[in-house]
Amino acid sequence: MAAPSREELLREEDEAVARAAIESDDPEELAQVARRVPTINDAPLLALAAKLDAVKCCQWLLAQPDVDPNLGKRKTTPICAAAAAGAGRAVEALLRDGRANPNAARMDGVTPLLIATQQRHLSVVRQLLLDRRTRCNSRAIYPLRITPLLLALRSGSPEAVHMLLDLGRDLDLAQNHYQRDSPLQIARDLGCSPSIERMLLDFEATGAVHADLARYLHLDEDPAAAAAALATAGTTKAMEAAAAAAAGAGAEARLPDHRLPP
Repeated sequence: MAAPSREELLREEDEAVARAAIESDDPEELAQVARRVPTINDAPLLALAAKLDAVKCCQWLLAQPDVDPNLGKRKTTPICAAAAAGAGRAVEALLRDGRANPNAARMDGVTPLLIATQQRHLSVVRQLLLDRRTRCNSRAIYPLRITPLLLALRSGSPEAVHMLLDLGRDLDLAQNHYQRDSPLQIARDLGCSPSIERMLLDFEATGAVHADLARYLHLDEDPAAAAAALATAGTTKAMEAAAAAAAGAGAEARLPDHRLPP
């Protein structure tokens, strides 16, 4: 195994120094490091502070006139780094600053909302959705052209699905198809819970879901109630899906289980 190059060793040393300064919460030490090491592995110091959820350091860096919260290496902007790490306080600080773009995507098209949904950082998903600028239908470019809603369906998370349908201001089911299948068809193919299917049925019918998630979650504990609730949709497919759910059956998933790179 080859020994680390001098450049690699220097990068590791710079990151260690930067981490120590960030964790110290000392503005003077941070200022010295910011002058000496403005970037870590080609990402701004703000991205590392955001990833570590060091909110005081984020606020100090955001107050500096030469710091742009949307700059970063091609793979990571500060808000993407924070969302991937589940660093809720840093996400809040970046959004509150007003300059950070909640839709700033990496080279592969992955947005903060996409990565937070995949990692099941639900508090971060909620923070992003409460920002009026956040777009809910953006697709990743690689490895799949997938949306936050499709990721939530694949993970089988009623909480994430409910947040996206309830809080996503621009969420459009027509923009969330995958290989010509609608989100509802995908949910059935994946064997998603009755609560998720009922949410999608409600959203298809009215463009909204009930704000109280508990109204849906009880369906997952009561097969008879689930069958009745899904049957009220009045479609043969819904009744068949309800019967399958009550019997504990699940269809084979069509959506490949690719994970987004960190």
